[in-house]
Amino acid sequence: MSKNREIEIKVLDVNPEELRSKLQALSARFLSDEIQRIYTYDLAPISATFVSIKETIKRNVGNKEKEAAKQKLKHLLLDLLDLLSLEDQIALLRISQGQALEESIDSIASDESVILSKDLERIVSKYHTNPNKWIRLRESGGRVTIALKQIYNRRNIGGIREHSINDVKEIEIEIDDFEGGMQILNELGYFHKNYQEKRRISYVMPTNVKVDIDFWAYIPPYVEIEGDTEQVVYETLARLGFDKADARVLNADDVYTLYGLDMYSFKELKLPDSSGV
Repeated sequence: MSKNREIEIKVLDVNPEELRSKLQALSARFLSDEIQRIYTYDLAPISATFVSIKETIKRNVGNKEKEAAKQKLKHLLLDLLDLLSLEDQIALLRISQGQALEESIDSIASDESVILSKDLERIVSKYHTNPNKWIRLRESGGRVTIALKQIYNRRNIGGIREHSINDVKEIEIEIDDFEGGMQILNELGYFHKNYQEKRRISYVMPTNVKVDIDFWAYIPPYVEIEGDTEQVVYETLARLGFDKADARVLNADDVYTLYGLDMYSFKELKLPDSSGV
């Protein structure tokens, strides 16, 4: 299983040939040049999950099942905090009797009268797909992985969603079969958003920082720099000849938005016949 935090930045619209020359000059080790196949899936809608939790608590179930449902509700409400409108934040503050929202989640999720109240239902029922949390099934060079990805504190700046470098969680496991993974996710009822292809050229620096040059359909290539700490990531950025102002902390769908495209308007986002250097 991979580490939980993904510390990564992007530089957009790069020259791949120049970048590969710089990487070789810096003694970076070439890893691979591969086409990645990706299926993305949404989790169950927030509103539907809340109804399921509420019905479990209403039923005459054992304490163990009830406590598991309350724990699930706690995680659901924590995810919801990043999505709440100002109006709903105020409404939730009323329910929590003035406690800070994050501090009040435990008390809300443990109080059955609050869980079953119409006030909480009115808030949660407005929220459906969580755009900040999804499942990724990926095949790259014969290696197949399933990952749960989540972005925290995503904020809209001039129509583009951005986040901080430490605000991405990724839990990844390796599996044996791409088609089998797809079938399992479909059978579990996860909503298939789209199919994506990209070409990725990967290097690793002597400092163990990973540098990937990514090629997607319809947008210019960009580079991703990923490391164990923010410091080594930005040091690598400078060594590659970029300024800190060049760095963006964006998800791939937000990169598409930056170029005036909606990634998820393409049910299949495939590479053209030739792409790269």
